[in-house]
Amino acid sequence: MARHFLILGVTLWGLYTAVLSNGAPVEPPRRWTLADFGGVLSVGLEGHRDFASGQRLFSNQCARCHKLGELGGGAARDLSRRSLTYTPEELLAHILSPEVHPAKLNGLLDAVSQAGVLDLLAFILSGADSKHSFFFHL
Repeated sequence: MARHFLILGVTLWGLYTAVLSNGAPVEPPRRWTLADFGGVLSVGLEGHRDFASGQRLFSNQCARCHKLGELGGGAARDLSRRSLTYTPEELLAHILSPEVHPAKLNGLLDAVSQAGVLDLLAFILSGADSKHSFFFHL
């Protein structure tokens, strides 16, 4: 019986992964904490981030409530000047904080990989500037 549940769980995770990422590998859902990023924040932003990924995450997860430059809108805080007032650690703490977001919005990034969260952070901190040094350029 336990074997059947294991197979069912693996099968369902495979379907979830395929639907969520269009077949691209993703990490299992988890509740991110600031501690999960302690070793990568200092070296994980500069020149290593994917602008399109950050833009897509902002559009899908944040833009219905937050404004960033010309993107998004809504009643929540305008994020356009956050790069001038917050360090990466401070902004990430706000993004991940359950006290900042209403209960129904907590966990929006649970199914996003660590790289994706860093792409979103870089996107916000750059002010949606694709030429910022956070992003790799070919």
